[in-house]
Amino acid sequence: MITDDGTTVSVQLAQSLVNQGWKVILLSFPESIVEEKLPLPKGINRVSLIDMSEEHFKQQLSWIANNYGAVGGFIHLNPLSMSNNTAKVILKQVFLIAKYLQKSLNTAAKKGRSWFVTVSRLDGELGIGNQTSFNPIGGGLFGLTKTLNLEWEKVFCRAIDISINLETQVVVDSIITELYDPNNFIYEVGYSPQGRVTLVGEDDLIVDNSHNSISQDTVFLVTGGGRGITAQCTIKLAKYCQCKFILLGRSQLKDEPEWAKNYSDEIELKKQAFSVLNSQGEKPNPAEIHKLVREILANREIENNLQQIKLLGGQAEYLSVDITDNINLAFRLDDVVEKFGKITGIIHGAGILADKLIENKTEVDFERVYSTKVAGLENLLNCVNENHIKHLILFSSAAGFYGNIGQSDYAIANEILNKFAHQFKYKYPECQVISFNWGPWESGMVTPEIGRASCRERV
Repeated sequence: MITDDGTTVSVQLAQSLVNQGWKVILLSFPESIVEEKLPLPKGINRVSLIDMSEEHFKQQLSWIANNYGAVGGFIHLNPLSMSNNTAKVILKQVFLIAKYLQKSLNTAAKKGRSWFVTVSRLDGELGIGNQTSFNPIGGGLFGLTKTLNLEWEKVFCRAIDISINLETQVVVDSIITELYDPNNFIYEVGYSPQGRVTLVGEDDLIVDNSHNSISQDTVFLVTGGGRGITAQCTIKLAKYCQCKFILLGRSQLKDEPEWAKNYSDEIELKKQAFSVLNSQGEKPNPAEIHKLVREILANREIENNLQQIKLLGGQAEYLSVDITDNINLAFRLDDVVEKFGKITGIIHGAGILADKLIENKTEVDFERVYSTKVAGLENLLNCVNENHIKHLILFSSAAGFYGNIGQSDYAIANEILNKFAHQFKYKYPECQVISFNWGPWESGMVTPEIGRASCRERV
């Protein structure tokens, strides 16, 4: 199965595979997504999607299996140019396609080579070349494919980035070459006029002080900034720079009940909460008690972090706001910006996990994880003047760079951040841009039993 990108690449790739003895289905997206549909040579079958819903794709996949047989290989060709919204819709569709192809591809892999291949059209250099014209959302395909490579041990998974400057036949030949590559230790490659490339991680002990321009007038907009590792980073910055912080978080600051003020231990708080609520005639269950106590502890952590920043000479204000709500975010920021001054730095640390193998993922999982990271960043940038931004710090994840079992949606979102960071740096070369590909940390979104590791993308 090949997704139709509306160009001659789809047709010529399909024809090349037919010539090699493969039965090929060209899957076409609705005209509102990919308008062009070229005539097909004999021997290539087209299946069209009327809409991009999960249920409709399931129906079409069932029809394909009944009429042509189970799918044993999948190649996604990303269209050449798209709006952000269309790029996201296509990315989510490929995510859902992977979910429903999991069984057939892994079954086929027991009999021979089975493929899951994605082809993006960034810059042919995996999004890190000296270009700004590509849409970084296409970079999410890398995170998805690398995660599936780990989840699907026997399926050949590879992400390919091909420059738009290469001729159609060169593009087709490059894809065919990758399909039969015997090297299973490479997961992503790029093709440009300069040749074939891949990415490798390496130790980086370089400390870059060339952007040491943070002062008391610097105003940082910080997501996920009220608690956890992001808050600890802002406290450290306040210690050395005494700058200003607008901290954004989901937790709502509430007045602490009187009965809780003399208790600091979580277990004691739960006992007291049960006693108080029980005396009021309520019959709370453990889940309600846990939720109430966690809210109290979260409030205390936020208040403590705000106090620490102020004691160190910085200024901080906390806003409880959903960063995926662009209109409300802009409205809530107005008063603080008037008080602190223009925003000159962004630290995007917010994130949500929904860890499951791809076959158990849901559309809701994708939306929640994707929206916080990607739509959240878009909304932040819509609320500032990009020309004023001197520091852009993104909290990405090693899941984006390497893939990670159970985190296909999280890998997608974070790899988009990585590609965006490179693009933003080339657009604004004077801005300090860092995408931290964090591993698990003790105060982050993992259990205390997991150690810490991280890598930094230099841009």
